[in-house]
Amino acid sequence: ETIVGGIALNGGGAALAVETSGDNISIDGPVEVRTNITINTETGGGDLNFSSNSTFDSQAGEANDVKITLNQGNATFAAAVGATNPLGELRFMSATDVTLQASVDAARIAQDAGSGTTHFIDSITTTDPTRIGVELIGTNFVFDETVATAGDGRVSVTHFGLLDINDSADMQLEGFFSESGGGSVETSASIVTTGAT
Repeated sequence: ETIVGGIALNGGGAALAVETSGDNISIDGPVEVRTNITINTETGGGDLNFSSNSTFDSQAGEANDVKITLNQGNATFAAAVGATNPLGELRFMSATDVTLQASVDAARIAQDAGSGTTHFIDSITTTDPTRIGVELIGTNFVFDETVATAGDGRVSVTHFGLLDINDSADMQLEGFFSESGGGSVETSASIVTTGAT
């Protein structure tokens, strides 16, 4: 089923859980996150699809966390994430492919597991003062555009397949860059670290 029009996600004083029994979730309209939320398509893993009309922002003055568990499902964000009001932590607990077609602005971005490819087609900006800005674990990762991290500013990528940093994906980091996991690396971009410890 597709949710159309604008939607506000608000769990009041507690985190809001959005769950399906393996069904897909499709959204075609702006989304405002007014509390921390979890999205889970459970065993079998349905897909999560945000259309090009579905900007995804925190409520003004807040930075709410979003945790996504798709198991074998795929996630597609066709519109900007956090461009108007950045998210807190955007975390992918599990997925096959994750595709972010527009810019992503959040306190931090994390992925715990991914069996396919996570593709950042547009720019990434993170600002968390105490935690790693971008912390990714999975198989393949592709960066097409710039990455800028403030605060803690570290970027850590653990990949078991290809890490591809394209020539327009220059990174300006307030912290160190690290990659591990034994996969292959292709990069033609510059990575500049400042304040690294």
